[in-house]
Amino acid sequence: MDTDLLFDQLTLTNRLGQDMDLGVKLVSTAERGYLFLHALTKTPSSVIAKNAEHLAHQLVSRFNLNHEALDILELRDGSEDTEMLRWRFEWVGSSARSAKSQLVTGKSQKEFLASMLLSGSEKPVLDFAE
Repeated sequence: MDTDLLFDQLTLTNRLGQDMDLGVKLVSTAERGYLFLHALTKTPSSVIAKNAEHLAHQLVSRFNLNHEALDILELRDGSEDTEMLRWRFEWVGSSARSAKSQLVTGKSQKEFLASMLLSGSEKPVLDFAE
């Protein structure tokens, strides 16, 4: 399955102020928001890691999200499988700092997050376009 098909394409800016396109899908429950990110096929997967704080700030601001009730997850296409990374930040006001990613390895976590990605109550990203 082409992972790009699961996401809406959104143009953001990198830390150098250049436009970059990412796949983004926002899924909400009553308790939390799940923001899934994916570097599009023609984009190196490291682009998210290199710009994590800047992207987190833009996405939280653009979608008016509460960062305390938000999980930011990256899907990264590997040679054999797609990996899922959970991003953590220290927040100072609305600015994300000290980005760290952790590979999601637990079977139940992977299954839950995959079900959220595939069938959660999606909020179309294009509705938030400026």
